Amino acid sequence: VTSLPCGVGRMFRALRSLDVAQNSVGDEGLMPTFCKGAFPQLQVLSLQRNNLTSYHGVCKSLQLLPELQHLDLSQNKLLAGPSSSCQWPASLRIFNLSDTGLDEVLTPLPPSLEVLDMSCNRLHTVDTSLTSLKQLFLSQNMLQAAPSIRNYPLLDTLHLDNNSITELPWDEVKLLRQLRVVAAAGNPYNCSCAGAGALQALGGTGCLGEGWPQGYTCRSPPRYQGRLVRDVPASVLRCDRAAVIAPICVVLALLGVFGA
Repeated sequence: VTSLPCGVGRMFRALRSLDVAQNSVGDEGLMPTFCKGAFPQLQVLSLQRNNLTSYHGVCKSLQLLPELQHLDLSQNKLLAGPSSSCQWPASLRIFNLSDTGLDEVLTPLPPSLEVLDMSCNRLHTVDTSLTSLKQLFLSQNMLQAAPSIRNYPLLDTLHLDNNSITELPWDEVKLLRQLRVVAAAGNPYNCSCAGAGALQALGGTGCLGEGWPQGYTCRSPPRYQGRLVRDVPASVLRCDRAAVIAPICVVLALLGVFGA
C-alpha cells in the first residue's frame, strides 16, 4: 500500500484506529490519504516501517486529524528538512519516533505530549521542554548526560539504557529519586566515588527496577572496571570532600585564634 484515496477516509468517519504499518507509504502518499474531512474520529495511527522521510511533511499531512492521540512513526528514516510552522494536532498524547535515524530532537513537538519514545536513534543531547510529559524513552542513543528533568515537571518514567552516560550528577539524582521508574543500565559508568555514590543512592530507592544492580557496571577507573556499581566502596572521606574539608578548616581557624 502506497496511499489510500481521499474518499476512503471520508467514508470511514467513525474509524478510531488505523494500522498501516510495514507498507510502502511515502511522503507523497500521506496528503491524499489524510485529506480534509478524512478519518475525523481517528485516535490511533500506526505508520511504522514505511517509506516516510520528512518529519515536517508528515506533520503537515496529519495536522487535520482533530482527534489523533497516538501516533507511531517508528522505523521510518526521518530527516529534519527545512523548518516549518506546522503544528501537530493538539490532541496528540503518545508519539513514537524510535529507530528513525534522528540525531536531534526535532521541533515542533506536540505541546500536550505525555509519552515520547525516541529510543534507538543517534541523539547526543536532549534539550527540550515538555511540561505535560510523563514518560520519556531514550534508550540506545549516544547521550553523554541525562536530560534535565527540570524540563519535565510531570515526568514519572525515564529510560536511558545503553547510552554513553558516565555519571549521574548528584543534583540530578535528587530529582530522579522522585520518579517512579528510572532505567539507566548498560552505560559506561565512571565509578569514582562521587559517581558510584550517586547511583548507589538512586538504586537504594528501588526506582531502578529489575536492571539494578546487575546491569550497572563500572567502565572506569581501572581498579573498578567490570565491577558492579553497587559493590564499589563509597567512603565519605573520599566522596564528600566538603564534609571533610569544612570541619578541618574550622579546626585550623580555631587553632589559629588560640595560637595567637
